[in-house]
Amino acid sequence: KGSNDPFALRRAAIQIVENLIANEVQFDLRSALQSVLPLMPIPADEQTVEQVLRFIDNRLEIVLITDGIR
Repeated sequence: KGSNDPFALRRAAIQIVENLIANEVQFDLRSALQSVLPLMPIPADEQTVEQVLRFIDNRLEIVLITDGIR
């Protein structure tokens, strides 16, 4: 029986979201992702950025629901 999160990506995204909220940090994730695209060992483009943003946004929604904020 395998994990639904074998690379711990969901957990890592939730930690990012929780840390930003806890420390009241404003962070432009889109800009950060776009700036690291050239450093990626595999090809990545704007579509990749959009997918990552949606993924983290989904984790944010889960955190807010869990915390009773949304």
